[in-house]
Amino acid sequence: MRYDKQNKSQGKMQLPTQREAPPASTVQTVAPQTEQTAETAKPRSHRVAKAAYDCVAARRQGFPEKKTYGALAHKLPVLILQNGLAQATGFLLAKNKAEHRALLDDLAHVLRETDESGCDNRDALHATVIAADTGKTMHLTRRALEASGWMKRYVQGVLNVDATGEVTTEENAA
Repeated sequence: MRYDKQNKSQGKMQLPTQREAPPASTVQTVAPQTEQTAETAKPRSHRVAKAAYDCVAARRQGFPEKKTYGALAHKLPVLILQNGLAQATGFLLAKNKAEHRALLDDLAHVLRETDESGCDNRDALHATVIAADTGKTMHLTRRALEASGWMKRYVQGVLNVDATGEVTTEENAA
């Protein structure tokens, strides 16, 4: 309802008589939806979990630095929270040890598979993070925290490595 200017002094309200159609230039058309594959139809958290699982499971056989990789994976979420994603990726790059490179490669892989960040490898991930504006950095940090959390859980469950780098077995747990 709107006030009629002529009847304003009398305090009367006038109902609108007819709705005007919006101009043709403001009418938006809806684009047809593209087909979703089975992978993209899954919730994002499922895609992150699967990508993280694939990375950690690949470290199960033939990776001699499994213990230190596991200990680093346990520390990665805290490292990102305390120092920021740029410093965390810079730290892993600076160490230049096999387990540090592997962890950063796996993080870049999970982000690439689930976030379309375009980070093909560890160097590209670090370059993207340090070149990003504040909003993009916050977005990447949230995604990296989510990915590193999944990686940490799979290190515990798949590699059976605890936060100290010790391999836990079922005999030790009993």
